[in-house]
Amino acid sequence: MPVKLEVFEHVNDFSAQDKIDVKKIYTDHPQSNSLEAVESLLSQSQSYFYAARFNDRILGGAVIISQNDAWEVSYLCVRKITRRRHVAHDLLRELVKLPKLQEKQALTYTLLKADDSPELAAFLMAEGFRLNNNVFSLAL
Repeated sequence: MPVKLEVFEHVNDFSAQDKIDVKKIYTDHPQSNSLEAVESLLSQSQSYFYAARFNDRILGGAVIISQNDAWEVSYLCVRKITRRRHVAHDLLRELVKLPKLQEKQALTYTLLKADDSPELAAFLMAEGFRLNNNVFSLAL
């Protein structure tokens, strides 16, 4: 299922349908307040929501925040009904191709206790991320 990558800098950039799709994506996220957290993160400078879109619907997404020498990925999630169809894989592969992301040395993902799932850890390892002190890192 090939996806198109789309970037949002502000919550106001979402259409009404996008908001419905994003809410559905984060319904199954381990952190119960994830949608509110995503909205809060987008209010910060240098933070972006990258959406995986297929057939005009957002199926997955992640928040990317500029850090010193890396881009921090958080709230990576795919709608439950479309999991295991390579949506997250395609999202990450498209992210690392972006010239904007090439300005930094790495893409990182920090596992939090609420998010600490063996499935996510296995997925990140399969995508080429390396684990060091609960932080997964992928050199760009």
